[in-house]
Amino acid sequence: MRKLKAFIAGRSLRFLMSAAALCVTAPLLVLTVYLGQEQLQAGRQEVFDRSMGLARLFALKYDNDLRHARTLLETLAATPSLAFQEPDNVHKLFQRIIAANSQYAYLTLAGPDGHLWASSSSSDTSIDLNDLEQFQVALREDRFNVGQPIVSRTTGLPVLPFGLPVKDAGGRMSGVLLLGLKLTELDKYYSSLTIPEGGRLVLFNDQGTRLLRYPQRDISSVGPKIAVWDVIAANNSESGTFTSKDQTGTALTYAFVKLWPQGDRQGYLGVLVGIPTPDWGSRSWPIFGRILLAILGVTTVALVINGFLSDLIVISGVVRLSRAVSEVAGGRDPLPIQSVPGCRELQTLRHDFNAMVQALVENHKARDIAETRLRAESSRFAALLENATDGIHILDEDGRLIFFSPSFAAMLGYSAEEAAGLCVADWDAGFPKEELVPTIRALVRSGRTFETKYRRKDGTLLEVEITARGMELDGRFLLYASARDITARRQAEEVIRNLEKRYRELIENAPIGVFQSTPGGRFIATNQRLATMYGYDSAQDLIESITDIGAQLYVDPGERENIHKTLEYGNIDRMEVRRRRKDGAFIWVALSMRAVRDNNNVIIRYEGFSTDITKLKTAEEALRNERMRLAYVLEGTNLGTWEWNIQTGETVFNKRWAEIVGYTLEELAPVSIDTWASLAHPDDLKRSGEKLRKHFSGESPYYDCECRMRRKDGSWVWVHDRGRVFSKDSQGNPLTMFGSHQDITERKAFEEAVQESEERYRAFFTALDAIKLIIDPTDGTIFAANPAAEVFYGYNREQLTAMRIYDLNVLPKDEVLAELAKVPSGEQIHFFFRHRRADGDIRDVEVYAGEIRIRGNKLVISTIHDISEMRRLERIKEDVERIVRHDLKSPLNAAITIPFILMEEDNLTPDQRRLLSLMAAAGRRMLTQINSSLEMHKIESGTYQIKPQACDPILLIGNAIEIIGLSMDLAPERFSIRDHTILSGQSLAGFRTDPLLLDIVLLNLLRNAVEASGPDDTVGLDISIEGGSVLSVTISNAAAVPPELRDRFFEKYATAGKVGGTGLGTYSAAMMVRAMGGNIAMETSEAAGTTVTVRLPMSLSVDQATEAEQCS
Repeated sequence: MRKLKAFIAGRSLRFLMSAAALCVTAPLLVLTVYLGQEQLQAGRQEVFDRSMGLARLFALKYDNDLRHARTLLETLAATPSLAFQEPDNVHKLFQRIIAANSQYAYLTLAGPDGHLWASSSSSDTSIDLNDLEQFQVALREDRFNVGQPIVSRTTGLPVLPFGLPVKDAGGRMSGVLLLGLKLTELDKYYSSLTIPEGGRLVLFNDQGTRLLRYPQRDISSVGPKIAVWDVIAANNSESGTFTSKDQTGTALTYAFVKLWPQGDRQGYLGVLVGIPTPDWGSRSWPIFGRILLAILGVTTVALVINGFLSDLIVISGVVRLSRAVSEVAGGRDPLPIQSVPGCRELQTLRHDFNAMVQALVENHKARDIAETRLRAESSRFAALLENATDGIHILDEDGRLIFFSPSFAAMLGYSAEEAAGLCVADWDAGFPKEELVPTIRALVRSGRTFETKYRRKDGTLLEVEITARGMELDGRFLLYASARDITARRQAEEVIRNLEKRYRELIENAPIGVFQSTPGGRFIATNQRLATMYGYDSAQDLIESITDIGAQLYVDPGERENIHKTLEYGNIDRMEVRRRRKDGAFIWVALSMRAVRDNNNVIIRYEGFSTDITKLKTAEEALRNERMRLAYVLEGTNLGTWEWNIQTGETVFNKRWAEIVGYTLEELAPVSIDTWASLAHPDDLKRSGEKLRKHFSGESPYYDCECRMRRKDGSWVWVHDRGRVFSKDSQGNPLTMFGSHQDITERKAFEEAVQESEERYRAFFTALDAIKLIIDPTDGTIFAANPAAEVFYGYNREQLTAMRIYDLNVLPKDEVLAELAKVPSGEQIHFFFRHRRADGDIRDVEVYAGEIRIRGNKLVISTIHDISEMRRLERIKEDVERIVRHDLKSPLNAAITIPFILMEEDNLTPDQRRLLSLMAAAGRRMLTQINSSLEMHKIESGTYQIKPQACDPILLIGNAIEIIGLSMDLAPERFSIRDHTILSGQSLAGFRTDPLLLDIVLLNLLRNAVEASGPDDTVGLDISIEGGSVLSVTISNAAAVPPELRDRFFEKYATAGKVGGTGLGTYSAAMMVRAMGGNIAMETSEAAGTTVTVRLPMSLSVDQATEAEQCS
């Protein structure tokens, strides 16, 4: 037995019990491990397969959602002019789409500047979306993109955002479509998946950041990196599996799948599925259960053995150790135990007990030291409380004051004794009394900093800032609070607010325009002055109205790009530019500007101010123009200038002053008033001095004198010397004088020549036999009359010069003056009038008038011829011609009729018929000529009466061609008629004119065209209606009009190279066309030949005919 005890004392209890059980359980354990290992391998493979299946299943779901979102956005982006529709219409469209697709939270269209244009969830266009990642990526990379999960600012829901750029028909960026997929939809899908107990599913990005997690999901913000990111990042394949442990030490089997939503492998999202890995025990337990009964039997045997060993080895040692511990608990000084019977564990307990005794001894020593230090720290803490400026105090949950610093009592105006019995309701005036206790208890649970008001003992209020937090002391929950007097800070804040108010008022009322603008071209803020400057009612009106500063305000839109380039490298201190106001007017603006950048040195806005300098620029321009005009005047008038200091005699001459007298300034230097006196003619000095005296005394406003000066070559030059005093001293004495010299030598010579010319003209005027009158055209006054006029009118010169021209002319006064006014302008210089002589006789006169200048006055000189006798002879001639024409028409009608009667006979040969036709045509031609001369005479004399009637121009043209063809023996093929009215569907049925005049016009023009053409040339006729109201007849031939005749083609007697030509054909045609209210024109060239176009009104009335006749 002794040997057994010695053996047991050297061995541990665990060893002894293990050795007893090992022999029995070892075989069973080996069998269990073998069978369980096989089940473990099968279970792990099953978990691997299930994890990868879940990952791929979720990847398929995510890919389908992504494809649906992209298809929806691309369909909307392809909608024509989506960004140019009304926002309300787009808003309604988006709402319908969201209603039909409940998995989406919002659908939004943002403009290129980032401001919301239309949205399914908001119509607030002031929302700025520039900070959204998917918006910036769509603008920058011009592609569909998927952003990080966010909380929508319009719906408040957590979403997975998508973005797609929208372009117009020209390929320009017109906006960005933004779509948010509700993460709650993914959450529902997670819930539908069967994930084993303890499993999890995670969505992460290509940086390893957790986006979603199920279960224990957190979708309000982006989570930290996933724990197994290093393993996934090191794996370059698109999917894989591995095993790892989580933070709790649980072994998990993971499967991951990487998704590239963009298709360009620039970034991906990943799905990670983790399922607890089956351990050996879980797989081996079924087998182990079958041998459980055997293990229980072995255990019973081991318990019996353990009981015996416990009684033998353990109990006695434990009793010894228990007595020693009781002694220590009773307060007795602990003593070490020297020995104890039992196993190795009891020996270890004895050793540990002895170490504890040693530690207790050392702990007593340490406690004494700690108490000493605590008393020192308490003294320092008391000193800190005594000198603290903040009011430190501790409250219980009912608001009773447990502890406070002296500064807290002083802050409230109480003594320490008075403050000891206070409750928070006694001093806090910031909360209602019924809310104080609930507020304190809430602060105990979660402290915070806030502001309130304290009521002092004297009733005054004190603004304080409270920092409060809960604390636990001796099992009680208390509130520790620190109160800081913020009265001074409040006063400082009030001062700052006043300063800010004054600053805003200063900016708002500043005489310059102040602004902030975005790089995109919109105003962020402006003052009223800038709005007024650009013609808007208010600053808000300006901000809302101007959506593109470059397009709406810049006169030159390209100037904005130059300004931005300048601001990339520095500020603009002052730049003068032109701007466009709201009313379209241009103004000049002085612009100062700087760029404001963020921490990444990116420009986020522009700031500056503008000053309206339009009046200044106008004044500068006027000054420049004035200076330029002065320079031009000096240069154009070739003036010499001089400056004279009257007190000192000093003078300043310009270059031209010296040139007038033949010198250079260098040759005249040094100059003074004596320089001028030495060059002036002695005979003119006295007159010049007298004029200076009158100007100095104020008798004349200017000094003005014409004098002679000696040139360098000894000749004399006439100078117009003019000047004025510009400054005087206090006594009124002149100080400085400025003036000019003008070389008037030529004018003087011209005046002498004019004087001589007038004397010669006067002698010539009086010596002529022709009647001459000089008349003032403004009022008709007879300025002069020569002796021939005295003889013709029967008045002497004094009587004539006292009369007006309308006293001699039988026309009314207004008509005479109107005709007279045509002479100075050159409108008319040839007239026919009837003048009344002194004896009452009225004579026909022909007047030729022209302008003449006498002493600067514009007058009219008239040469008058008495044509009374010529008029009498013309009337006799007209009577004779009228009688001859009348007498010729009767036999001529018989000569025309007889050939037509003879042609009715059947026994005539073809040659006989042709000769009779020629005879009739000749007679008709002669009759036409007689009629033409009669009508021309009536038209020229103003006696012809137009007889408009319906007629067919085609029939008249056919008759004219037949007459000319018979009279000139021409084949019909020589004429080519093109009636364009048939092709255009127009009708000539409503044509009305004088058929007699039109017949004569056509005969004359066609005859001229045939005579000018070659024997084989064709004469063309084109008939058309222009504008529905004008008949156009164009006659063309291949010959060109001779150059010397082209400008006089329609003038009377104009002919060239034509044998027997009178020059009356085209003249009479033009007169008759005008009489019918039409016009005639000719075009000719060597290449194209000649065309004569007649245009007549489709319906000529009697009034139009009368007016046209008067004009012709």
